[in-house]
Amino acid sequence: MRRLLLLIAVVCLIAPTTALADWRAVADPSARPDVPAITVSQDLPGGTVILRSWYDTWNGHRRALTILYPKRLTGTGAPAPLVVAAHPAGGASTCMDQMATLPGRFSVVLACLDGQGDFTRSFSYGSPGQIHDLAAAPDLIASRLPGFKIDARRMTIVGSSMGGTEALLVGLRYPQAYRRAIALDPVTDLGFRFNSLPYNRRYLLAAECDGTPADHADCFAQRSPMTFVGARPSGSTVLNVWYSTADPVSGASQQVPTFIAAERGVLARGQLEIRVGTWGHGALWDRADHRAAWLIDAGVVPAGELPAVTGFKRWPS
Repeated sequence: MRRLLLLIAVVCLIAPTTALADWRAVADPSARPDVPAITVSQDLPGGTVILRSWYDTWNGHRRALTILYPKRLTGTGAPAPLVVAAHPAGGASTCMDQMATLPGRFSVVLACLDGQGDFTRSFSYGSPGQIHDLAAAPDLIASRLPGFKIDARRMTIVGSSMGGTEALLVGLRYPQAYRRAIALDPVTDLGFRFNSLPYNRRYLLAAECDGTPADHADCFAQRSPMTFVGARPSGSTVLNVWYSTADPVSGASQQVPTFIAAERGVLARGQLEIRVGTWGHGALWDRADHRAAWLIDAGVVPAGELPAVTGFKRWPS
């Protein structure tokens, strides 16, 4: 009986490793055909206009671009702040649900890019090409809104989980692209995160990097914000990082806490803002009251205009 139990234990240890070796055969569950190169406009309730458009990604795919803007500012010449949203793993370019009400109500432009990794569409995990596309998004959006002025002093990129990692990478690698990068529950060391991912996500990440962290450490490092810790010039993107001490993903000591400790020693005052709470992973994106907290904190929404949680600490205050 003991031998049988030992054999079962060995098989359980070996099987995942053996199975992961077959990652090259994994299919991209987010695969979609290229979208047509057309832009369609539609009025939404509350004074918002939605543009369903397209863009050519870094590797030549044609993906969806969604832009929502306040109709009242059209043709006035009044500049509007811009928020570009990077989606979580497996998500897509939508900018809908409660987010769709923001442009008409608060005179902000909101945009979402569908995304494109090296292997997958929606599990890009900080692909350098995806980061470049996100950094170039303000010019792309402006080209789709002729006669509409974007306020260059109020351009923000935001994302949650994988999107938070990508927003943070944009702020670190392209420090002049946005005024603020809001990283919600990000992973800052992708190689360390790899072994705690669900197996289906490990397959996809292995496909993105053509192997595991043991085989291709450089790929995982290139997709990890920790790699890009360092001093940046005055006027660089302000990094606004939100994480939860109750979150085993971003709150793990090897993740955001280690990143913060490293950045604090090299950044100028005002370049790093930390928000700490006890929410569940992804709640800052998925729950409207949590989402309102960072929208208000970043000045996108006036204080008191949306119901928002207050159970987080600002640091530095």
